[in-house]
Amino acid sequence: MPNVTYSVIAQVDGGLRNSLTIKMDSDGHLESAKGHIVSTLVGDSNRNGYQQRKAGWLGGPGYDGGHAAPSALGIHR
Repeated sequence: MPNVTYSVIAQVDGGLRNSLTIKMDSDGHLESAKGHIVSTLVGDSNRNGYQQRKAGWLGGPGYDGGHAAPSALGIHR
């Protein structure tokens, strides 16, 4: 949606809070994204970093793995 700002707060273990703010421009494209991560969500500790990277590499150039915001901001593996 154009000209929209999304603010998300995720309550995680121990009462900690992760926050994310995403702002869309007048064309509905990502304009900015910022966040404050204090803890991963339950279950992330079981992820294998090597396997996560390997899955990303398999997608090839331009593949964002469903993570369009980091890709739009130029955050790559």
